[in-house]
Amino acid sequence: MQKHPQLLRRPLPPNLPKLSLCQKKVHAESRVTEHEHIETVPTQSMLSLHEDSIKSKKIDPIVVPVVQGEGFKTIVATRYETILAMTNLAIINCQIHGRNALNLKGFFLLNCPDLTPLASQLIYLNLSYNNICDFPTEIYCLKNLQILNLRNNPIKEIPSTIQQLKLLKSLNVAFNLITTLPPG
Repeated sequence: MQKHPQLLRRPLPPNLPKLSLCQKKVHAESRVTEHEHIETVPTQSMLSLHEDSIKSKKIDPIVVPVVQGEGFKTIVATRYETILAMTNLAIINCQIHGRNALNLKGFFLLNCPDLTPLASQLIYLNLSYNNICDFPTEIYCLKNLQILNLRNNPIKEIPSTIQQLKLLKSLNVAFNLITTLPPG
């Protein structure tokens, strides 16, 4: 008598039920109410193979509220509008979490965004690798600013009004087109 080799099954993760010799089929029947936008959980019917015949068992549907909404909408925006939206999101994120540093490095900004929401908390501002042509006057509201990074921008002149930033300790303007520096 020849022994049949046993089939080895791969172990299932602990939170999944073990499969038997029956087949399960799920029929999704979703019903959305007219006013509440609530969907019912799919009803299940189980087909089991038993003694060479197919028997069908119907399981009653379980009603669980599911909120339906429109989700995300696709909007048409230019590349620069997208960059501005990302910049505003970074500012809001900094404001909400009370952070004292804002990194807008490589956002390809043409102008510095409005930083007045961060006027009292910002200590570090990185505007490097953008396309800012003129020294950003928007930073003058940042009374606690200590580190300003304007590296790799096409800025030509540093105005004398930079002296308004009394706490500024570090100013990086490397790889700009600087031709004029303020006295002092």
